[in-house]
Amino acid sequence: MRRSVAALARAGVYRRRPKTFGDCAPGPCPWVSCRHHLKLDVDPVTHSVKDNFPGVEVEEMAATCSLRVAAEVGDEDVMSLEQVGAYANVTMERARQLVAEALISSRRAMKRGKKP
Repeated sequence: MRRSVAALARAGVYRRRPKTFGDCAPGPCPWVSCRHHLKLDVDPVTHSVKDNFPGVEVEEMAATCSLRVAAEVGDEDVMSLEQVGAYANVTMERARQLVAEALISSRRAMKRGKKP
């Protein structure tokens, strides 16, 4: 039997996915399909899914959203590679590689006049 969206919403089971960061509810984010969620990564070429925190439930994660982590850190603060690695569940060296890739991507986008 198929339940309606309204019935699911009344039961507290169904919530619409937030469209903006401002719409996000506090606490662990249940929307693992969001591209900013830290639980899963999807390879852009092969479309394979990688679980960044195997054996850890979303509710047990210290942080679930990369946007929320960035907002908490702020513009003036700097995160160490160890901290970045802990949030992404990668080694410090891999965190350094990711930061380097992000900087290259941002520079290319700025040269093209686009947002990164």
